[in-house]
Amino acid sequence: MEKIGKMELTDAQYETLLKLVALGGWMAQGGESGTDETIEDLQQVVLSHARDFGKSDIVNYDDELESFELNDKVGEEYTAQIAEYEEENFWDQLIFRLANRDAVKEMEAKGLSDEAAYEKFEEYVAFYETEFDDNGLDNFKAKP
Repeated sequence: MEKIGKMELTDAQYETLLKLVALGGWMAQGGESGTDETIEDLQQVVLSHARDFGKSDIVNYDDELESFELNDKVGEEYTAQIAEYEEENFWDQLIFRLANRDAVKEMEAKGLSDEAAYEKFEEYVAFYETEFDDNGLDNFKAKP
C-alpha cells in the first residue's frame, strides 16, 4: 500500500496551492485539460478540500460530471494569467529563434567562432526586441 502523508496549510497557502495546481495542470497538459489522468486526479484531490479551508466560494462541485471545478471568476482570472504568459512567451520565443537562426547563418557563412557567434546572437536579440517593441509584427514578412 502507498504511504499517505499529511500537510498542514493555512487558508492562504491552500488558495495558492489551488492556483499552482490549476496553472501547473494546464502547463503540464499542454493547455488541454483532461489529457493526463494523474494530474486530473491530483487536481480533484486538492479541489475537494476547498470547504476545509473556507474556499467553497471559489470551488464548485458539478453533480453531472461528478467533479470539482474552480468557479468562473477564478477560472477567468487564471485564464487571463495564462494569456499574459502566452503573450510574453510568444515574443520571447520568436525573438530567440530568429536571433539564433540569424547568428547560426552568419557563423556558418563567415566562419565565426562560438564566442563571436554568441555576440552576434546578442546583437540580433537586441535588434528583434527593438523591432517588435516598436512595430509588433507589422514589418514581419515570410516567403511563401
